[in-house]
Amino acid sequence: MAKRFTDTEKWKKYWFRTLSNDHKIFWFYLLDNCDHAGIWEVDFDLADYFCKGIDEQEIRQVFSKQFIEFANKKRWFIKDFIDFQYGELKENNRMHKSVISKLTKHNLIKFMGLTSPLQEAKEQEQYKDKVKVKEKIQERESKFSLSANSYVDSKGYDKNEIDKFVSYWTEKNKSGSKMKFEMQQTFDISRRLANWMSNKKEWKIDKPVVENKFKKTKTGLYIAYCNKCGKKNYPNDYQLKQQSCCGVEFVPNPPEPDKYNQPNKDKEILARILN
Repeated sequence: MAKRFTDTEKWKKYWFRTLSNDHKIFWFYLLDNCDHAGIWEVDFDLADYFCKGIDEQEIRQVFSKQFIEFANKKRWFIKDFIDFQYGELKENNRMHKSVISKLTKHNLIKFMGLTSPLQEAKEQEQYKDKVKVKEKIQERESKFSLSANSYVDSKGYDKNEIDKFVSYWTEKNKSGSKMKFEMQQTFDISRRLANWMSNKKEWKIDKPVVENKFKKTKTGLYIAYCNKCGKKNYPNDYQLKQQSCCGVEFVPNPPEPDKYNQPNKDKEILARILN
């Protein structure tokens, strides 16, 4: 025969003393007939046999704040049962361990502010994995930085530009697992550093190409012009950041005729006459 604690102060509590006698009797019945984890197998026919004259709908409404219904309304979990009978649950207590196992089985452990042992172990593993990934990223970033900085002495490159170069290429992707330089099929750090130092638009952070100034074709290509010869081009996103056919930047509009030395027809005719 199971023995349980009872609250002698319940008679003074407003919610209890305002219950009807039938409802008080049902509450006693519920506390005596739930299992050691505070779970009651819903059986109103049996409850009515002992309590006489109870109404299921009334009971559900009156005690709606005292229980959590689960398993397709076949079971109730009495909210305050665990706290009153056991206090704080501890895994090293044999009795508590059985209760924790039952609550975990029915996914009720979350209502006690506890984490199941399996979930806790899983979270610890996930944390360890994140730490390992972070350490690997830091190691790769450090190696990349050391490799880039070696050119300060060997090539005489400016240290500030090297730092900008490293910052740009060690930017993380969305998942944070790879850096920008690792997402290239091949990465020739010597060539890319040389491009960076020669101020190629492809690599400069402080002078980005403003794509929204360029018009686009129906296929999504940009309409751009060589800033020297005026030749019309249709570059994609990557090509737009490169130099044009004359080694200069692309511009969204044709340059002025005198800018790319277009001969004046009158001057050309005059030159032919003189010759």
